[in-house]
Amino acid sequence: MNQCGNVFSDIVYNAKGTNVETTIINGNIVMEKREILGINKEEIFDRCKKIIERIKE
Repeated sequence: MNQCGNVFSDIVYNAKGTNVETTIINGNIVMEKREILGINKEEIFDRCKKIIERIKE
């Protein structure tokens, strides 16, 4: 006999980040095809490098 539990609970507790391809928040697509939209990666990397340098001082 195959028991069918709560589908939503099964998804929440058994899914992994790799199962997510697109994310929609408040009707806005924020990630599509595993790419986060609306961010500048180079700017973020530059800011992180500056923070790391300050921490090292």
